[in-house]
Amino acid sequence: MLPISVVLPVYHRIDPEQFGAALESLRTQTQPATEIVIVADGPLTPGLDAVIEAFDPSPTRLDVVRLAENGGTAVAMQAGVDAVTQPWIARQDADDLSLPRRFEICAPYTASDRYDLIGGAMYEFEGTPDNVLGIRRMPEDLDAIRRAVRSNNPINNPTIMLRRSAIDAVGGIREVYLMEDYDLVARMLAAGSGAINLQEPLVLFRTDGMFTRRRGARVAQAERQMQSTLHELGLVSRPRMLLNIAVRTAARRLPSGVFEWLYKRVFRRGVTAPPAATTQERGETPDGGATR
Repeated sequence: MLPISVVLPVYHRIDPEQFGAALESLRTQTQPATEIVIVADGPLTPGLDAVIEAFDPSPTRLDVVRLAENGGTAVAMQAGVDAVTQPWIARQDADDLSLPRRFEICAPYTASDRYDLIGGAMYEFEGTPDNVLGIRRMPEDLDAIRRAVRSNNPINNPTIMLRRSAIDAVGGIREVYLMEDYDLVARMLAAGSGAINLQEPLVLFRTDGMFTRRRGARVAQAERQMQSTLHELGLVSRPRMLLNIAVRTAARRLPSGVFEWLYKRVFRRGVTAPPAATTQERGETPDGGATR
């Protein structure tokens, strides 16, 4: 059993079948986490409750935290962080799939004191997991991650693992609409956290509706809040902050099809191996790279 707590928020709009598949992907890990903490973000549907009731992750321990009302991602994630018992926290979305060796691959890095943040590449899919659109990889070493944080979240959030004490050290998870993860990563990096992005895919990430959600006035307001935080942390200058706001806001105002095309050009790469290939032996160890 690995010293990892998985935090999995779920709310009433999640499809029960997708939720069940997400849980199954945790149960079938080659090296399981010690515990899974499901956070019910407000009342759930009978179908979702039935999935939780039927789920047996043994030997992994299961804890269910129920919030009286829907508070959003930041509230649910912080409730999960408050409930965990292990030193490392793995994020799991309720409609994504962790690949079988996700925790096995990350385990040597959690054993090193070099890192407080561990990310990985991910397959992006639409509709069904066999409809893989491409791979999203992020900069690998700490210097590159620090450069990337000035313009974008440098870690694929669905793959992220975090040291619990480092989260607490920066004040926990704050509400920034659709950017809670970016805000947390930026604060941790500014505080001196070590980080690495593994280049092997760890997660199958569902993109359905993604380009519709990342638009609108509320997202634009969050962009301004996030860029202000980067400036306050000393990660970007004021001119760079204003440039980022202008560029990112303009991109989100593009027609959906154009915005999706731009995303593909910047972030997504073609599939170089089928998801099944990720079950092969890797054999790498964290003997180099970023230092804290």
